[in-house]
Amino acid sequence: MTLFHSRLTLWAVLAAAVPGWSANAEKPTDYFAYVGTYTTGESRGNYGYRFDARTGKLVPMGLAAATPNPTFIAIHPNRRFLYAVNRGAKIGEVVAFTINRDTGKLAPLNTASSHGDGPTYVTVDKTGKFLLVANYDSGSIASLPIGADGKLGEAVSVVQHHGSSVNQERQHGPHAHYIHLSPDNR
Repeated sequence: MTLFHSRLTLWAVLAAAVPGWSANAEKPTDYFAYVGTYTTGESRGNYGYRFDARTGKLVPMGLAAATPNPTFIAIHPNRRFLYAVNRGAKIGEVVAFTINRDTGKLAPLNTASSHGDGPTYVTVDKTGKFLLVANYDSGSIASLPIGADGKLGEAVSVVQHHGSSVNQERQHGPHAHYIHLSPDNR
């Protein structure tokens, strides 16, 4: 295993590996899996793998889409779109991709602001109509509409959290990490 793939494996754990859709809808056994990476050194963005659920074998497909620092990714419920938060720029962004059902490659659809600094988490609600993003550095969260074509619209809500913790040196302000939707999609 090369140093690059060793680092990629580590980044997969740290930056969230998300399974894709089944290539065989009748009897799902073969899947695409995607890994977002920090784009330092040799890494260039989102990487794809083929996963065989019968054998557990994971085969690298290489770069699925070049994008800067896709630190967390989410798959749309219809399994046709992938969303990635790009961390690193002062104001974060979310990128929408379409998934090629034959090759697993990702094609960019559009980019939208995460409405905060350091986006660290993204999820799609159960209806597939809204994307929710958590911005760690600024402590804000936002919801963006998703069109039928998978493209992201401008945020319909942005919530800026306030406050700090007992460790002022490290936690001088809020740090949104995660958004969990309840079973009834709230």
